[in-house]
Amino acid sequence: MFFKNISFYSLLSAFLLLCSCSFDNKTNNASSELFVMDTICSVSADKDDINNICSVLSRVDTALDCFSKDGEIASLNEKRSVECSDTLYDFIKKSTSLSAEYGNEIMLSGGSVTMLWKKAQNDKKLPDISAIRSSLGNIGDDLICFDNGNTVTLKDNCILDSGAFAKGYALDLCKDMLDSNKNSDYAVISMTSSVLLYGSKPDNSKFKVQIRNPDGNGTLGTVETEACFLSTSGGYERFFTVDGVDYCHIIDLSTGYPTKSSLTSVTVFCDSGIMSDYLSTKILIEGTGNINKHLNSDLYKIAAFDDKGNSYISDGLNFYEN
Repeated sequence: MFFKNISFYSLLSAFLLLCSCSFDNKTNNASSELFVMDTICSVSADKDDINNICSVLSRVDTALDCFSKDGEIASLNEKRSVECSDTLYDFIKKSTSLSAEYGNEIMLSGGSVTMLWKKAQNDKKLPDISAIRSSLGNIGDDLICFDNGNTVTLKDNCILDSGAFAKGYALDLCKDMLDSNKNSDYAVISMTSSVLLYGSKPDNSKFKVQIRNPDGNGTLGTVETEACFLSTSGGYERFFTVDGVDYCHIIDLSTGYPTKSSLTSVTVFCDSGIMSDYLSTKILIEGTGNINKHLNSDLYKIAAFDDKGNSYISDGLNFYEN
């Protein structure tokens, strides 16, 4: 779990440059940008879809906002029990299902810990060990109760943090909207760390995604892919320093501390936005020790890189090393 106030940038200009296309006047494509979920979202799609995509993103941004007075999650964290919108209720169900299936390093219920480290980042002072231990007692998706209708109740001092799931989920809803429009045949929606590649490019070629070198020097290679979701996680460009020690922004909820991963970058390709968002962070936290399980998954593909310069590429992923 991590506090996403500004997205990490393992795949930044590469998405904007290579996943989107230059269009001629014979196409009906357009581009737009908007600020949602604390990042600039770039949209390339059919002109008739642009407004609908932006509307979906804005709606999800409000539903999953943990901080603003209008945010639904912020309201739930404050009031402890609310009747959620269909969007928020579905999001909570899917987020908790992922953690139940894959592990507790990342949980929607981890806000008491991630907020503690957010304050530490702002104050440039590490939290007390006792505060970390106390906060760990307030996490656990069993503290999220689903009552009648869409009512959700938070037990004890549980606080929700949507950061590790939100962008991917927003892209899932964008895809649902595009699927419902039979005239939608192409879109690229980049939320910096999570991307939807939809349909077919105007020239019918594959989408190309460059993966930047974690040390900031050039790129590691290019992935050619059909339509999919992809998300990337990396701790090398977002950290904070206290007493000369660098701390990653990604928090391992199984320990309550910033991760010290042997992996520097993980990109997950699959057919679910929320899964790609969640797994990219989970795999990064796990490091190389469990990498073979992910390389052999039938549900997703990965491109991962460690701090010794080694690469871990799933079979079947068309990765071309530079």
